[in-house]
Formats: sequence, structure tokens, C-alpha cells
Amino acid sequence: MTMSEKKSLASAEGLQVADYLRRHPEFFNHHPDVLAFLQLPHNAGGAVSLVERQQLVLRERNSELRNRLDELMATSKTNDELFAKSRALVLSLIAATSKDDIFTALHRSFGGEFATEHYSLTLVDGSGRGPGVHSRSLNELQGQLAAVLDSDTPVCGVLRPQQLTLLFGDKARELGSAVAIRLVTDRVYGILALGSADSHYYHSGMDTLFLRFIADVLNLVLYPRL
Repeated sequence: MTMSEKKSLASAEGLQVADYLRRHPEFFNHHPDVLAFLQLPHNAGGAVSLVERQQLVLRERNSELRNRLDELMATSKTNDELFAKSRALVLSLIAATSKDDIFTALHRSFGGEFATEHYSLTLVDGSGRGPGVHSRSLNELQGQLAAVLDSDTPVCGVLRPQQLTLLFGDKARELGSAVAIRLVTDRVYGILALGSADSHYYHSGMDTLFLRFIADVLNLVLYPRL
């Protein structure tokens, strides 16, 4: 038998032993004498007992579980805060009696409660005044933002300077990334966009459920008032 064949046989036998021990965790209870012959190398050198090795593995697993629990708690807290802010915004939009009230609610929420760096509402061939609200012709938008106008989902990432200018006006030079979603019913009537100076803040892999939800609400309350 060659050396390679011996190694392959030893590896196969090792897998069989490991599988047997996994299926019979009580093995060492019935054969405690075997423990005396086990050698478990330690990272720092030397050897440790099986009990010490098990304790080390359990501590590592417990630490991993605590870290995962902390992450889940942090995520839960973030989601609770996002829900509370979203609820407040939606109630404000529903209670609005005019488009100006809607513009004010959006600005107060994005600029205040959500602490968004930059927010804009671009109306297509429309009219309206308010912080972050402006109008662009459909031809202008189709020339630069066709990807947003034609998409059912938000467009996220680093946009071209011309695109940012159409959405954010003079603030465009301050932006590194943005997310934009079309507002549409029987026609596209606007674009809701958020921007950040951080070029990595808005990216293609981010969760956009909140923005899509707000866009759906605007389709119900804003469009009829334009």
C-alpha cells in the first residue's frame, strides 16, 4: 500500500469515527478509560483535557450566541424606531388637507425625525412650493432619469451630476449617493429622492421597503391634490 493510499484510508477511518461519536455522544460515559489516551492540541502549545476543550468550545459558542442576540436586539430597536417615525409621517400625510400640508409633513419628517441629509420631491410638469419641492418637465427627466421613471423599485447608489442636479438642484454638489423612487398612478407624476454626502450610504443592496411604503401612501394622498 502506498503512502497516499494509507493517508486516504486513515482519513476515511477518521470520518467514520467522527460520525460514530456524533451519533453516540454517550460513548465516553461507557468507556471513560479512553479519555486518558486522547490528545487535544492547544493553540498556545501543549495539550488540554477533553473537559477543558469542551468548556472552551462552549464559551466560544455562548459568546457567539450573545453577539447574535445583541445584534437582534439592536435590529429590533431600530425597527421599532423606524416604525414609530413612519407611523407619525403616514398619519400626518393622511391628516393633510392640501398639497402644501403634505409638502410640510414630508419636510418635517425627513429633515427632522429621520434626520435625512437631503430630501427632494420632484413634480413632473407640476406646480408646488415647499422646502425640497420643485418641478421639472417630463422631457428633462426622461433624458437623465429614465432608469428611475421606468423602474418599479427605487434606484440607489452614486448618480451622475446631471441626475443629482435635476433632483436636488444647488445641493447636488454636496451629495455622494442617493436613492430615488418614481411616484406613479395612471401616470408618473413625481420622484421622491433622498441623498447623502457619503458615497456608500445609499447602495444597491440596501433595504428600500420604507421608501416604497411612503411612495405608496403619497400616490393615495398627494396625486389627487395636484
